Amino acid sequence: RDLHSFPTRRSSDLAANILMLDDDVEYIGRLRGGKTVPIDTRAEMEETMNRCFAQARGAGAPLFGVYPVDNAFFMEMSISKRVTVNTVLGFQKGFQRRFDESYRAKEDLELCARIISEKQPVMRFNFLSVKAKHRTNGGGCFEVWKSAEHRKTVERLCGKYPDFFAQKANNPNEVRVTAKDEKIRIGGKR
Repeated sequence: RDLHSFPTRRSSDLAANILMLDDDVEYIGRLRGGKTVPIDTRAEMEETMNRCFAQARGAGAPLFGVYPVDNAFFMEMSISKRVTVNTVLGFQKGFQRRFDESYRAKEDLELCARIISEKQPVMRFNFLSVKAKHRTNGGGCFEVWKSAEHRKTVERLCGKYPDFFAQKANNPNEVRVTAKDEKIRIGGKR
């Protein structure tokens, strides 16, 4: 179940698909029987991610992700085609865009909004989720998220992409996604 123990290969070549995981990821799970079940074997992880890459490629999506919260109540058997993704990112072969390094955090959201603005889909597999320890691990992004500097980052992101984001009313250091999603329902039970 420890994703960090799966062998990885480094590639500077654009001939490989790349799956990027935040270092706070505990596991990736799938919706099964109304519950989230961790993917805990290498073979199942490879099969699942290969299918995600193939479906995203077929839809012309250079980037995909999974549902950001490990909560089966909110998950569903669908694929979103116009959303922002974070924490787990799948980059298609030949992906050449770069993160905007002027964003200390939220650079993943900025990249997604930029791709969608260029009239390409960013897909999210809503039947897969990630369990991450962003708020319980010391340091890292959670510390940045609480800072006054981060509020300026959020304001800048919302100003640059007003059709995608707004500041959360109850937490101005966070964004609310306002972009209209396009969902594809797929077979299978919750």
